[in-house]
Amino acid sequence: MEWHVFCKVFSKNGVKQGGVISPVLFCIYIDKLLLELSKSGFGCFIGEVFLEALVYADDIVLLAPTHRAMQNMLVLCNKYANEYHVVFNAKKSKCLYINSCANCSCVSATIPHFSVGSNHIRSRFVQSNGASFINCITFNARSIMNKLPEWYHLIYACSYDVIFVTESWFNDDVPTSLRDPDDCFDVFRCDWKASRGGGACCLVSKNTKYTDYYT
Repeated sequence: MEWHVFCKVFSKNGVKQGGVISPVLFCIYIDKLLLELSKSGFGCFIGEVFLEALVYADDIVLLAPTHRAMQNMLVLCNKYANEYHVVFNAKKSKCLYINSCANCSCVSATIPHFSVGSNHIRSRFVQSNGASFINCITFNARSIMNKLPEWYHLIYACSYDVIFVTESWFNDDVPTSLRDPDDCFDVFRCDWKASRGGGACCLVSKNTKYTDYYT
């Protein structure tokens, strides 16, 4: 068998939204960045497991114990983006601070500004008013509306304080009565309005006392 190369093909698009093979292709392409983050030593312990990043499809969550660690991780991401022609969308990125310090005003005043690709990332500060820990979960839903029984079990039976969801597929036509029928959470949404799919949301239990700050 003989192989002949006729021309180079340049792709200017990312993986297809909703494509079955898209998560696999993205993981192959982003693998070097994950290895660099792992070797950096920055990250957090979740129980007895040390994690520096959570990745699914084209979504990445960076976990850092301090703002300096987060800044160093973003430097690695920017370096990778420049080398491999990846564009991280700062407008769709958010930075969430969770702190149990009783004096939240002084902590929030020292929050630095993060950026990716020279673009500012919006930050949100959540102050748990002295709680010793916050029970959290993050996952990719690939449409909550198609999994409502599982969704209701998760938010009502599992006692989570904060729930992060990517690929929520929420839009303006989804009423609050379907998202949270028992009204147990404050829901913060970032819907993807350009086409079907996408979007992210964060649910914070109304039993969790918190103060939010925007930067």
